[in-house]
Amino acid sequence: MKSAVIESMGKHDVLFVSPTMSTSLLSNLDDDFIRAVPAHDQQAAIMHEFLVDTGVKRVGIVYDASNIPYTGPVYESLKGLIKDDMKSVVYEKDMKKTQRTLVLL
Repeated sequence: MKSAVIESMGKHDVLFVSPTMSTSLLSNLDDDFIRAVPAHDQQAAIMHEFLVDTGVKRVGIVYDASNIPYTGPVYESLKGLIKDDMKSVVYEKDMKKTQRTLVLL
């Protein structure tokens, strides 16, 4: 989807507004693209800021493995920010939509 949007933006002088696209690959381009949700790295930074502000030291991360184009960058960014602050990621699990798992920490 991202490639098709970038290609279309280059061909048409039209304002593109996306309520769902959050890929960081569409950031900082000279185009007519407006997103309604934060980019992946911004989402991770917001979650990280909350963890820091509330004093959380141990984190479990569960993400949707069936939607890696979306969840992968958020997961990797958040994990990197957490580890940079000497916090501990105590649990990481890739879930698929078909799985039903109860996680107790």
